[in-house]
Order: sequence, then structure tokens, then C-alpha cells
Amino acid sequence: MKHNCLAFALVILAIVATACTGNTPDVTPTTTQPIILNPAAILPLPQNTLAEAAPLFNGGVWILSGTNNAKSISEYDVNSHSVVNKVPVSSSSETIATVSGAYLALGTGTTKFSGALYIYDGITGELMHIIAMPGSVTSISSSQQLNIIYALVNVPNARSIVSVDLTTFKVEKSFPVASNATSISIGVDPKTMFVLQGDGVVDSISSSDGTISSQLKAGDTGTSLALSNNLVNLLVLKCAISVCNIAVVNTSTDQVEAALPAPQGCVAIQFSAGGTLLYDVVSYGNVSNLQIYDVHKYVS
Repeated sequence: MKHNCLAFALVILAIVATACTGNTPDVTPTTTQPIILNPAAILPLPQNTLAEAAPLFNGGVWILSGTNNAKSISEYDVNSHSVVNKVPVSSSSETIATVSGAYLALGTGTTKFSGALYIYDGITGELMHIIAMPGSVTSISSSQQLNIIYALVNVPNARSIVSVDLTTFKVEKSFPVASNATSISIGVDPKTMFVLQGDGVVDSISSSDGTISSQLKAGDTGTSLALSNNLVNLLVLKCAISVCNIAVVNTSTDQVEAALPAPQGCVAIQFSAGGTLLYDVVSYGNVSNLQIYDVHKYVS
């Protein structure tokens, strides 16, 4: 496969560049206590489930599972509690996401300076494109309005967001973000993106150059983000030792409005296609399951 050498070089330069210049806004802290909430359902998943994509309207959800020796992506039917499609993927796969409604994007990392975005058909799971990345891809988000994929790329001591044009499947540009960034999510305005840091700080940044407009402290740790269907609430998964919970952030005010419980071993969160249910992927020991919570009272 031919690669865009100039774009690839720009990616590398952006990753090793220093953090964005300018004054960083003050961090707004939160001390919200988690509410009591029990799962509406607990469904078995394939062993060693690692990540999930946004659920589909047909009741399916694509998941990534496996070990360092072998991994696969599977479409799991929430209604029948069974896997209806399974596709083997690279053993270096780290994250999966639904992008632009029609595709699945899989992020991999083979070495500290090499990785890729694998683009699959969102219905059949057929591989369509492979886009080289200069580091491990650990989080993916997309904007349907702009038809762009955003990938969080990791190399030692540096993080960068790389954008890919879905019309050409080529790297568009890149810019550096916080060196401890763990997860990204595009905002209600496609010009705005959220970046979660490992210390629980959420940056609201420009999706074109990474300029920080605001920050808030969602907790002491940060694992992953999920944006509600109406794009009003951002959910921040936080896990410290054996305790996990989820901060509910109002994106218009940058304030934490509630804190939802999350099960021990929670590795990923997503909203249901209807937007009222929260899907928590739990992988603890040799057991993986999908825990479903009704969150309509707490999420706009």
C-alpha cells in the first residue's frame, strides 16, 4: 500500500513537538459523590474483551477481544446474547470505534514508533483500508459532519492527535496533546474535541490545532470517554485500584453534574443507540461481561 510520505513526516514532527504554546486555563475540580445504581442486565461476553465500539441500532455492538497471541473483533447481539460475526485481527490491536456511521476503525501498535488504523465495513467486518501511523493508536473518535477520523497516537513520552480524511483515507494533519492523554472524543461542535488525561483532567481543545480552551478535573484518574447521543453529556470513566466510577460532565458548562458507579474491572463505556442506556464492558480475571445501566435520569 502506498503511503503519503509528506503527511507521515508531518505526523512524526507533531508527535515529537512540544506541547501547545500559550497559557493553560485553570483546572476546575469536582468532589461529586457516586450515586447508587444497579445494572438492568448483565450479559456474558467473549473472554478477555478489551474494548467496544458504539452500539448499533440493530442491537449489535462490535467488541475487541483476545490476548497478545491472538485477537478478533466480534459483533455481539445484545438481544440474543450471542456473537453473530467474528473477524480475526492483528494481535497488536488496542482499540475499536464506530466511525461516520458506516465504518469500524481498529487501532494497533506494533512497536513504539509504528502502528496503524484498520478500516472495516461496519456491517460485514470486511477490511477496506490500512492507514500507517507513527505510534500505537489507543483511542479513536470521528465527526460525521466533517467526515474525519481522529486517532490518539502514542510514542514514548509524547501523544498526538492525527486526523484522517474519510473521503481519501489519508492523513490530513496532526498536533501534540498532553503526554498522559488516554482517550479522545469529538464534541457537539466538530471544531471542539475532548481529551482525557490519565490524572482525570479533561481538556477541551480545538480539533484543528489542539489549542486548549478550558479544563476540568473529573477525578484523580482517567481511563476513557463516552459522549451522549445528544452530545450534551460527556462521561468520564475513572478507575483507581479496584474502585471505578463515571463522572457525568455537562459539555455546555464544563461542570460535573453527577457521578455514576462502575463495576470493578470496567475497561470501556458507551451509550446505547437510543441514548438512555449505558453499556459498561467489564473484563476481570478470566470473566468478561456487558453490564447495562438505565441512566436516563442522570444523563440529558
